[in-house]
Amino acid sequence: SSDGGEPFFYREFRALLRGMAAIRNKNTAFSLFTSLYLDFNDDLAGLVLRTFDQISVSLDGGVVEHDLRRSEGAFARTTEHLGKLAELNRQLSSPCKLMVRAALTREQRDKGVDKEVREAANALGISFVTITSVLPIGRAKQLEAAVLPAPTPPKDDFFASFVPRDSCGLCSSPHITPQGDIYPCWAYLEEGNPLGNVRDGLRNVIFDYVWGNRKYEYCVDNSEKCQACDVRYLCGGVCRAYRNSDCKALRTHYLSLLEADRMG
Repeated sequence: SSDGGEPFFYREFRALLRGMAAIRNKNTAFSLFTSLYLDFNDDLAGLVLRTFDQISVSLDGGVVEHDLRRSEGAFARTTEHLGKLAELNRQLSSPCKLMVRAALTREQRDKGVDKEVREAANALGISFVTITSVLPIGRAKQLEAAVLPAPTPPKDDFFASFVPRDSCGLCSSPHITPQGDIYPCWAYLEEGNPLGNVRDGLRNVIFDYVWGNRKYEYCVDNSEKCQACDVRYLCGGVCRAYRNSDCKALRTHYLSLLEADRMG
């Protein structure tokens, strides 16, 4: 995936896209995360659409909420650019999956800001909308308290395809800092203990994590918070952003799932 910061700010963005487009095949899945605030022409838009399988555009509410977080006039610019991108995408024989993504606080969701996001996306002809929580990391600590959100009710067939989880999904989307340090997730940045650096070879670092000993540093069995918990392989451990939060409700949630499964 390509995210940031804002990828469009990268001076060599076009060259990067051309290189990615050249190696794109059925075994690749490129994703772009962007505010879509910066101006772009049809040439760059076409290159972006041909390169990525999925493009997620940040829209943090309607006009008031989005501009409050981004800047005055940001909602108008982003929706204008998104509408243009959506129109060009519809002209392609193999269109990209274009979606709107919002990171909202509990207070915003209680106010119905998620509905505003869906309405804005629908007005632009975009059916894919993802609403995520604001993780209390970095500057976002001013927006959201480090309290675990309520567990989401699972699908009826939760255990049908279940496999034990020994982590929260770390390294499925590694984070690389401007200095080249590689972290298994951006939630670990504040800990200052990277897996390695791109100068060591990205493939070497990731391979060492997946197949080497470093993976076990992040395993629930190696976590002081999780190692004695009886549902740790169901949960996989809470997100690092909530490492100091109370997770009793989450344990109760998984215990109730187990009981319901036993009862048939």
